[in-house]
Amino acid sequence: ALFPEGARTDYLKPGRCLWQWWAYDGPGTLWKLQHWFVDKAAELNCQYYLVDEGWEHPDQLWATNGITAWQRMKGLCDYASARNVGIWVWSGWTNNPKRVWPGLETRGKREVFFQRCQQAGVKGTKIDFMDSESHDRLAFYEDCLRLGAKYRIMVNFHGANKPAGEARTWPNEMTREGVRGLEYNKWSTLPPHYYTIIPFTRYLAGHGDFTPTTLQQKMLK
Repeated sequence: ALFPEGARTDYLKPGRCLWQWWAYDGPGTLWKLQHWFVDKAAELNCQYYLVDEGWEHPDQLWATNGITAWQRMKGLCDYASARNVGIWVWSGWTNNPKRVWPGLETRGKREVFFQRCQQAGVKGTKIDFMDSESHDRLAFYEDCLRLGAKYRIMVNFHGANKPAGEARTWPNEMTREGVRGLEYNKWSTLPPHYYTIIPFTRYLAGHGDFTPTTLQQKMLK
């Protein structure tokens, strides 16, 4: 019922995704820059743009003049759709008051989050910082996939353990991290031979969120 065509269910559409955290950190989620990033995604022929960590923080100015952050998200999704770009949205798995992450650690929070994603027109969500493969966390993964399927939302688990076949049951899991990816070069260095090894090690386990290319362009002021 949830996946009438299996992995070919109509809303499950892999594609290239632009994201801003690697190059721009926190300033990349400022509200005034989001249309610019969508335009860049369209120019690069990316099917998606990810609004990454920090977008809900008051300093990023999504919620102003009586407009909520989720209303802004709806407007961004509409703007992106007109340019053939779908929006993905980041969420931390647990509440973090200092960084203003509402969290998804309860079933009620998860239900509200996925429902809001659907209402805004979001295509997928990146859920981050689980950093565990405990029984409770594995149950969390499955519940997110179940709710994602209910609301027709694709899922990428970041800060997660390697896949263990879950996507065969839940094909709305498009990818997950569980790998030292190219973003590691932001604070250290991966040796060139590393890239030749992981197809025969980590990628035997399944899909992986690796970040295949990084580039940086001067942002608008």
